[in-house]
Amino acid sequence: MQLTNWPPPRSILLLWVLVFPTLLVSPARLGELLLRLGLPVFAAITLFTFLLPPYRKRPSVLQPAPNAYALVTGCTGGLGELSVRMFAARGWNAVLHGRDKTKLRALQDDLSARYPSQHFDTLSEDLSVPGAAGKLVQQLRGKGFVVDANEAATLRTEEKEGAKKFVDILICNAGFAVVDLFVAAPLAAQQRMVDCHISATTGLVHALLPVMLSRRCNSTGLPCPRGRVTVVGSLIGYLPSPRAAVYGATKAYLASFTNSVAYEASLAVDAAMRETKKQAKQKGLRFASVPRANFAVTLVTPGATHTSFAAAARADDSLVFRVPGLAQDAPSAARAMVEGILAGRRLVQPGALTALVSTLAPRLPSKLTHFVDFVLWGRGDWRTDFFGPDAGMGAAAPRAQPPAASGVSAPRRLFGGR
Repeated sequence: MQLTNWPPPRSILLLWVLVFPTLLVSPARLGELLLRLGLPVFAAITLFTFLLPPYRKRPSVLQPAPNAYALVTGCTGGLGELSVRMFAARGWNAVLHGRDKTKLRALQDDLSARYPSQHFDTLSEDLSVPGAAGKLVQQLRGKGFVVDANEAATLRTEEKEGAKKFVDILICNAGFAVVDLFVAAPLAAQQRMVDCHISATTGLVHALLPVMLSRRCNSTGLPCPRGRVTVVGSLIGYLPSPRAAVYGATKAYLASFTNSVAYEASLAVDAAMRETKKQAKQKGLRFASVPRANFAVTLVTPGATHTSFAAAARADDSLVFRVPGLAQDAPSAARAMVEGILAGRRLVQPGALTALVSTLAPRLPSKLTHFVDFVLWGRGDWRTDFFGPDAGMGAAAPRAQPPAASGVSAPRRLFGGR
């Protein structure tokens, strides 16, 4: 029987270290109870950890390479810009993506001046347009990047692979928010948000994930998956989000999508390493000397962060950004994000408050979380937020009137009737 995760995680070792002394020193009846109930549970946990595919095993820190690039979408501001600067400072080449070509060119010039030995390409594509992900992939192909899994599987030596470029880190960060009541916000803007968050992210991951899983070791030509797929979600994906219903729904999709893809990819990595071990044995190579897979899928769920994102969403004057301590500073969030991606963590939640809220909020009564979220997205004017004719809608946000034939009238009050 082959153990897929050896040596065992420290948590399992600690578990057994704590269990056996307890069984030995406990009174007879308590020891018997633990033996009957506790021992089978711990044995099951151990077997689950050892024998099932290595879904939980963390890869080593991903190091830069001459032909390896980090692709960050939406990097002309906010966490995207901060993260791409941090990757560049760590020696990574980068592909910069954004809609604003002026800001994109300025960022490229700045990074090229700071790090002259590294390479920085640019891509300008509006990901809120249907089919934008496919066009972006074609742009990558035109710049010499490998975007086909079959091609990646045939590049075995450093000479061949050196002529091509690979996206070793994909960070799906591009996005925006429409903060308003669902029936009051323009449907076209909300549809663009769905296309940007869901369609573009799904398309990019679908195109580049197989390339990472098909990579081969330069020295041996054996299968050796390499790369990082990162999706930037949000804390709001765990919560109901009145005033940001569609935005929260897209982030919930990203969380579910990323977790599911992470498990599927772990099975593919496990199969690739079994094939590597088989081929290494046929070639007379010691499996211990063969480079291992270094691949991970990461979900980043930041909470409220002081960036230009909030201003663009016309939400920077809401309570969540005005109450001290609720929103975190952008550099610390970006640093946690970059370090977590390179380390191959499954989930990165910048800030202790973010982790606490994501754990507790789903266990609270739904009416309470709805109310709190509604208040935090408001502007602190109770008369306007709850009982005004524009309840919950910022003065700057356009109010779209529903069609008369629909029978839907704009609410004057959200609580207590009209």
